[in-house]
Amino acid sequence: MAVGIMGLVVVGCLKLTLVAQRTLREVAVQRQLLDHARSLLIQDKRGVLPDRGSEGELSWEIEKKDQQAEQGNFSLSYRIITVHYQGRNVQFHMP
Repeated sequence: MAVGIMGLVVVGCLKLTLVAQRTLREVAVQRQLLDHARSLLIQDKRGVLPDRGSEGELSWEIEKKDQQAEQGNFSLSYRIITVHYQGRNVQFHMP
């Protein structure tokens, strides 16, 4: 009986290890996505980022928008910068 319990404990530990490894890989990919996005945002601020492009697994697109105010006679201009990396994406709404 003790051997059976020890076997279940070992199997549980192995499953937890596998889940932890997958989680760490996912966190690493998310961190890389945000690092790439920060770099692109800096290039955008400097005015050297094209509206659309790619570098390896990284790609981005900038969409320019105008939103009419509900009250008043003015509109708000902003850009949506979408960054894609390894099947994931993040969007930034920039004034």
